[in-house]
Amino acid sequence: MFENKLIEETKVQFRQTSATKPMIGAVLIILSVVASVFYVRPFSASVDALKTDIEVKEAELVTVTVKVAEYENATKELGLSNEVERFEVTNSIPAGVLQDEVIRDLIDISELNKISLSSLSFGKGPTQKAGISSLRISSSFSGSYENLLGFIKGIEQNARLLRINSINVQLTKLDVLALERATFSLSMEAFFQE
Repeated sequence: MFENKLIEETKVQFRQTSATKPMIGAVLIILSVVASVFYVRPFSASVDALKTDIEVKEAELVTVTVKVAEYENATKELGLSNEVERFEVTNSIPAGVLQDEVIRDLIDISELNKISLSSLSFGKGPTQKAGISSLRISSSFSGSYENLLGFIKGIEQNARLLRINSINVQLTKLDVLALERATFSLSMEAFFQE
């Protein structure tokens, strides 16, 4: 008897679980998947856009870093120590050919020095250094010898860097008026950044 009581007391009773609890669990799992699709997906698209933006900015940073290094090397090569000198050098070699500005400068300098401009011709010159090219200029002028000297000084003082490679001068005297006239040809180069 004692054994029967012990067996009855130790019997484990199983209860039947309801069918709704597994259904609720399944519905919750489905809702979490749907929520992640609708709420997390838009954020992943913005994350992708931000990653692309970061890659573009990093590429720009590399480009700017290279330009800064080139600028610092040029500063060392040219021995520039202050901002005014740096500004003048940077403006003396503009970005792009800007041929119309060269023409305007030469016309202004010739008019200022009372020199008649006869002809101008242009051609692309050799690349001097990485990123800097030149525009070859062949020109002919006429005026007095003193005006020629003033014209050359005007070219030296011009904001844009112009280098005179050769000068050919022919002097003629006009006996009638006792005037001396100079006809000269200049071969020059104007520099620009590519």
